[in-house]
Amino acid sequence: MKKIILKSLLSLCIVDLVFAQAATQRPATSVGGGLIAARQPSIPVATTQASKSDLKSGNDIEFLSPFYERKAERFSDKDISYVNSDVVFSLSAEDSKTGIHHSEYALDDEPFKLYTTPFTVRKEGNVLLRYRAVDNSGNIEKTVLNQIYVDNTAPQVEIGTDRGVFQKNDYLYCSKRLKFYINAKDDDSGSGVRATYAGVSMDKMRFRGTGISSEKNFFSVADGVEGIYEFYYTAIDNVGNLAEIKKYNIVVDNTPPIVDIDKNHWINMNANGMMRNKNLNIKKDAVIIIPDKVKKNTFYVNGNHEIAFKAIDPKIGVFDGSDVAAVYIKINDEDFVKYKGPVKFQKSESYKITVRAEDNVGNISQDYEFFFILDFERPKSTLTFKNPEGQNVAQRGAKN
Repeated sequence: MKKIILKSLLSLCIVDLVFAQAATQRPATSVGGGLIAARQPSIPVATTQASKSDLKSGNDIEFLSPFYERKAERFSDKDISYVNSDVVFSLSAEDSKTGIHHSEYALDDEPFKLYTTPFTVRKEGNVLLRYRAVDNSGNIEKTVLNQIYVDNTAPQVEIGTDRGVFQKNDYLYCSKRLKFYINAKDDDSGSGVRATYAGVSMDKMRFRGTGISSEKNFFSVADGVEGIYEFYYTAIDNVGNLAEIKKYNIVVDNTPPIVDIDKNHWINMNANGMMRNKNLNIKKDAVIIIPDKVKKNTFYVNGNHEIAFKAIDPKIGVFDGSDVAAVYIKINDEDFVKYKGPVKFQKSESYKITVRAEDNVGNISQDYEFFFILDFERPKSTLTFKNPEGQNVAQRGAKN
């Protein structure tokens, strides 16, 4: 029996997950809840292998052993006995008077042949096993019929989610709120799915039920702890056939975006346009918005100008976050609306603008409040005549 050590397969067989064609990088996309239909690498595990751990019929262990080797297993659904090709069939018979002369058996429509040693059935599928014994006085046992199904084919396995996921480059992005499940399906005539396993370590693939039939089969990657993970999953059928172990690169992103005033957009026209404005002559580096020295997030601003906002999604270590999906603003006591561009002030003395942002995995920022005091008044200048000592110079002669 061949033995597979999964740790050694990791360095030989796993490659990074690529959702793009070889020469073209696929843009980030959002995928709705359900099965994730994307190419993914897998660790090839021969279907003639199963767990060497203490997997017992009907008793699923919490963690799948990284040392994997199939053993002979039998499963019955009352009508059919399912076996794998490691099962050895052994016949015995007894006769109380003259004793057994021989036993014989046949598979399907084949003629009976003499039974001498235990045998296996390599051909996969339904098999009708017929057998009987003959005693030394020539009495022949009534033929015994046993319908079996030889199953050496592992289940097909896929990963699913309860809501949308976000794909960017070679990674799936999710938050701790996203729940995964492992969907496995055996051939209609097969022995059926026994268990699925998944985890962020090949040494710690945990039992995950058999699909979405139970709410307890839904789980968060790495228990929702933010970080970058290699996520593995597989399934086993009722006679121990192990599916290929598949892998996704996953980023758990629990950090919401950060909102601020867009300081690259202070005014509602470019600097050259402002300088040509006959009513306002300013320098290119003029600051149009003035922070209040005492009140936090309070600014004085010319009421003829407009204010823009921006949001950024912080990195997760050295990895980019899932990016900003939308920004929303609320002006004074109005409702939140999707931000579509700079805010043009109207004729009002002050504004309170509340801004929030959401990233592509559903993390919503805090509400950022900005207060603007509008200044529509023109300055007023006074000319004073002074001598070199700083004293006012009295005017002589005619007064205006």
